Amino acid sequence: MTITAVQPKIASLLPIDLVVYNQRLIGTRLAAGILVVMGTWVSAQIAGYTLPQTALYALGAWVLLYDAAVFLLTRSQDEDHPDLPGLRRLILVQIGLDALSLLIFIHLTGGIYSPGLIFLGLHVIMVTILLSGIAPYLYAVGMSGALLTLGLLEASGALPHFSITPQNGSTFEQTEHIVIQSLFAAVGMGATALISASIVTPLRTRERHLQALYETNLAAFASLEIGEVLSGLAESAVKSLGARAVTVHLLELDGETLTRAAGAGEESAGLGNCRRSECPFFDRALKGTSLVLSAVEALQVGGGRLGRALIVPILGQRPLGVVSIFDPAPTSEEAPYSLLLATALAAQGAKAIEHSLAHHALHEADRQRTQFAHVLTHELRAPVTGAQSLLRLLLGNFVGTLTADQQDILKRTSRRIDSLLILINDLLSLSAARARDFQQPLEHLNILPALIASVERVQGILHEKRQTVHKDYPFETFIVSAHEQGLGRIFDNLIGNAVKYTPIGGTITVKLEADYARAEVRITVSDTGIGIPPEAIARLGEEFYRAPNAKESGIVGTGLGITTVNQMIAHFKGRLEVESEVGVGTTFRVILPLVKVQPPAVNGSVEAGYDMFSLIQLRG
Repeated sequence: MTITAVQPKIASLLPIDLVVYNQRLIGTRLAAGILVVMGTWVSAQIAGYTLPQTALYALGAWVLLYDAAVFLLTRSQDEDHPDLPGLRRLILVQIGLDALSLLIFIHLTGGIYSPGLIFLGLHVIMVTILLSGIAPYLYAVGMSGALLTLGLLEASGALPHFSITPQNGSTFEQTEHIVIQSLFAAVGMGATALISASIVTPLRTRERHLQALYETNLAAFASLEIGEVLSGLAESAVKSLGARAVTVHLLELDGETLTRAAGAGEESAGLGNCRRSECPFFDRALKGTSLVLSAVEALQVGGGRLGRALIVPILGQRPLGVVSIFDPAPTSEEAPYSLLLATALAAQGAKAIEHSLAHHALHEADRQRTQFAHVLTHELRAPVTGAQSLLRLLLGNFVGTLTADQQDILKRTSRRIDSLLILINDLLSLSAARARDFQQPLEHLNILPALIASVERVQGILHEKRQTVHKDYPFETFIVSAHEQGLGRIFDNLIGNAVKYTPIGGTITVKLEADYARAEVRITVSDTGIGIPPEAIARLGEEFYRAPNAKESGIVGTGLGITTVNQMIAHFKGRLEVESEVGVGTTFRVILPLVKVQPPAVNGSVEAGYDMFSLIQLRG
């Protein structure tokens, strides 16, 4: 099998893994070369073993020589941007050379009876870590075949057999032999523990890092406030990286000022606000380079007493800031992954910051649009109302008698102006709700007074259209989290629409009831009006949308009333349900969460200030 064919088997490793495992191979091989040389001397000179000393010394020197060559090749690469394809090929070459050296060592120390066989198992473990797919199994089969071939060649005399036994006495009686065998076993077990730890520790580190990224992601998008997002980011970095302190600096729009926006751990660590030109490490990081600072260099960012530091940029569409992490990753096993996690946390922070900035920009744009609409409609209402008053003077013949044609033209003009006034008033209502009502703090209010007041406000129109209103109010106090203006807008719109779209002589029903099991209060407004087509119900709430039959009826409207209702109910954490049948009528049901339900007082009065007799009268 060629190197090119095997190479894809290690492509699944992360670049940082390739660097880390290559360093481990170099370190393990250095220890192995030294042990071969020292073990040969001790076994021959102290324990009295008969060994091919020259060959073993040469093998140890060979292992140290090519290990040094590999180290120099790796050292010559750029640490931040290593040649990954070249590194993969180098690792495969090392596996091959190590396998050959191990077989020679086994041959020189007793063949299939060599105490060094334990190292063959360890090498298979290392190869399994580095390779994936079927490659580790092929390697194990190949090494088993090589060991069998070695034994057969020694048995046939084609290769000499080297027996490592003491010069005098039986092996089990020789203290030196027992010590040597125990040392081999100890080294093997120690190496097994070391390799196992090299696997388990990064896995545990990554598990903690993934948890930190998950928590950071949740925190980043759970809030739209930059301060809360950055505080969560700093706390996650302290927890996941084992850092003593973390600070976050944001780059202002001037591109020069860095403002300390959040911190965790030792609050006094790190710089406060600074200029980019005064913070060279921050300046380098903002250009896209993550930095690992020594304890001496970290003095410049105010954390030298805490040890070394990581400076990681927060990069979005533009440089947004930097994260400074002081004294991270106390163990050497975690150190290579600290910068990787810090970069990932900073990337999450960048997304959250941009998300928050976009939200605030949209909110500000909407606020300005609403403010513009409010000012514009307010300025329009005065002259339009004045024009309507002048028209009514003309139509009332207060300034002279009009001909029939003049009367007709002025009446049509008056109706157009009425429509314009309705549009202006609806726009004012909507903009006022957005500009003021949504900013007003919520209170715990009894819902009944607002409902009664809204019904009272349409009494004149009810009388004019000879409509009947049925009121069903229980003798209880239902407390909701809202404010009076918002409740008034909801009930005025729903009851007003019921009256408007119900023909002369129709019936309006207003009902208040509670669902105690769900801790909700329901306000139902039903009418016997024109109804709403099924396909139009889903679009209720869209700005300026009106059902087709509402347009055809000739009744003046804008469609903004239900938009205001929908938004206000959502602001109060409630929901709106609609049932309708064309030509039969419509039912709107407002459902709001209850804060408190107070049963009727013993004396027959309710908290709203209405006595029993008044409520009976109001219920009709």
